[in-house]
Amino acid sequence: RALRSVRAAGAEIVKCSCPKTKTQISHQAAHEWKTGNLEVGGEQMDLPSMPARPDRPILVDKIEDGGPVNLSKELQILHSLAHIELGAVDNYWDTIARFSPEEYNLPREYINDLVQVADDEARHFGWVQNAMLRHGAHYGDMPAHHRLLSHAANTQ
Repeated sequence: RALRSVRAAGAEIVKCSCPKTKTQISHQAAHEWKTGNLEVGGEQMDLPSMPARPDRPILVDKIEDGGPVNLSKELQILHSLAHIELGAVDNYWDTIARFSPEEYNLPREYINDLVQVADDEARHFGWVQNAMLRHGAHYGDMPAHHRLLSHAANTQ
């Protein structure tokens, strides 16, 4: 996959609904940024009001609104962690894509840190998802809060 800039990569990640693809692009973009193969990018980004999400989990105001949950308490916690990690991936990449460092006078180190944290969050999502898979569960097996995803809508 050819990435035009780190900000364009952020836009692509935020628009991607597949968690696996989202985290793969995140890792690729972080690697290319760290090795100097991506520029910041000054182009205007076309971003959604909310990050793209898979069909599951169902996003709710209260978990109770999503119906019965058939996961152990431990798997429910892991599911919540996976949701937090994936939401963080979106929030960091949305910030990278949305705010031009030139326009907002942000130093390159700021972008470096955001890219590193987004890459960390993508890795954490993978670890938690793999732990769930080892116990027969998947991200999406229970409802999740939509509040974490509201950051992108709040920055418009």
